Order: sequence, then C-alpha cells, then structure tokens
Amino acid sequence: MSWQPHRSINESVTFVSKTMADNAAGLVVARLIFSRASGELLGSIGGAIQSHRVQFGYCLARDAWGLGYATEAARSYVTEIMADPRSGESRPIAMSKTSHPSTYWKRPG
Repeated sequence: MSWQPHRSINESVTFVSKTMADNAAGLVVARLIFSRASGELLGSIGGAIQSHRVQFGYCLARDAWGLGYATEAARSYVTEIMADPRSGESRPIAMSKTSHPSTYWKRPG
C-alpha cells in the first residue's frame, strides 16, 4: 500500500474536502463506490487526466474485497473517462492483477 489509512475523522474530512474541490475544478475525476443492495459506502475510485495519459486508483473497505466491487467500479470509471474529451485518443497500455491498483492509459503518438 502506498499510503497510510487516515488516523482521524478530521484527516478524512480534509482529504474529502480537497478531493471535492479538485473534482469541481476538473483536476481529478473522483467517484464514491456504494453497494447497490444496501447503499453502504464501500470506497472510492479516482484519478487524473494528465496530458497524454490517465492514471487512476481505488480504495475499498476491507470487507468489500474480493466481491467484484473494484472490477465493476473500474469498468464504469474507464467508460466515463474514455467518453471525456480531455482523454483524447487514450487507450489502455498496462494492467496487472499483481501490480499496484492503478491503471495507465497513453495517447498514441
């Protein structure tokens, strides 16, 4: 894991507030992941379109691991990003189940 869990509610509120501001400013594309069945917040997914590439990552509550939520969220996120005109002609170039939970796209050329 490349980051540490938040140690306080205040740290979480600060993170969420910054993410919301960055999302509103178009610096990132961040989304929350909820259970359709219960409405429970399970985690988040987000990333940034950076010139010729897109990088994203996700974080899920431990009890949501292995249930397909990350796969479903990633599919939805990729569909949304690929429709975003800022992503240009980006295409997936690498994805590995054993690597860090993020995916990169690179615009051809």
